[in-house]
Amino acid sequence: MLVLRSMTFASRSAVALALLIAAGCAVDPSGLGGDRTEADLGGDRDLGGDRDLGGDRDMAIEPSDAQVPDAPMAEDMFVPADLSPDSFVPPPDMCVSTDEICNNVDDNCDGIVDNGLVSVPCDGDGDGCDDGTSGCMDGTPTCMGDEAPRVGDACDGPDADTVEEDALVCDAGGLVCVGECTMTEEVCDRRDNDCDGEVDEGDVCSGGATRCTSETYDGHVYLFCVESDGGDNWSSARTECRDLGYELVQVDDLAELTFLRMHTGSDDWWSDARANTGDSSRWNDRANWFWDTSGDPVGTDFWDPGEPSGNGRCAYLRDINNDLLDDLGCGERKQILCEAAILP
Repeated sequence: MLVLRSMTFASRSAVALALLIAAGCAVDPSGLGGDRTEADLGGDRDLGGDRDLGGDRDMAIEPSDAQVPDAPMAEDMFVPADLSPDSFVPPPDMCVSTDEICNNVDDNCDGIVDNGLVSVPCDGDGDGCDDGTSGCMDGTPTCMGDEAPRVGDACDGPDADTVEEDALVCDAGGLVCVGECTMTEEVCDRRDNDCDGEVDEGDVCSGGATRCTSETYDGHVYLFCVESDGGDNWSSARTECRDLGYELVQVDDLAELTFLRMHTGSDDWWSDARANTGDSSRWNDRANWFWDTSGDPVGTDFWDPGEPSGNGRCAYLRDINNDLLDDLGCGERKQILCEAAILP
């Protein structure tokens, strides 16, 4: 034992091995112990293919779960958006081009507000003639360049002098200098005798208890004749107009009605409208109403709602109905409104 203690660790290992061999003990080089068979290893178990478990073993190392990247989930994958023009939605601050209108906004995205708007004729001064042009000011449609001159203003015609002896009239929507006006005394004849641009003004068409004032619009002159006793019946009113070279007023469009409203005041006025039948059961049918002088049908836009109601065969411009037509018995008394074309 003393000898063994004095040996080195390597020498002692060699001696121990020799003693084991001498004792008949088998050494299992696999390190698994004893004479273990395949059955001891769990049947025909494959320990990893053709792996060599001894010596220079070539161990096939399979990657662990930590070494394999997870497959991307569908919701994590980037899917390009549909960039087709139909599905493209611009951000809120991107300009979308539309037709330019007068609204103080750059609709067509050219960097200029309310530009390129088409100018059309318009009547900005209310003289009944479209001698201005439509435009845009601070986002509001505006009739521009129509402050002066106006219908009826004096002008110099085609003669060689510079005397404004003619008058402006509205022709084909524009102002035209008409005449070679030779100044005379104004009389009631539908002419501008004194070359001041007005026709039958003053009291030239008045007579007796009837006082007539005149207004001009769109080549026509209108007489507003007021009788101090409250007016006359429809037939007498028509006669008075005709005696002056006029007819009872005929309203052709809403623009003309708007003009009349500016001058009718608080009175009611006979018009030329009358039912074309004596059958009173048909007086409430608008289809049976015509302008008596021209024979043209009365437009439905000129009637007050619910009219004609069958109250009579003649129609008047009723003040409380905003001068829309109302039917009435022809024998009632109303003021007289006459109309005629201006003569050269």
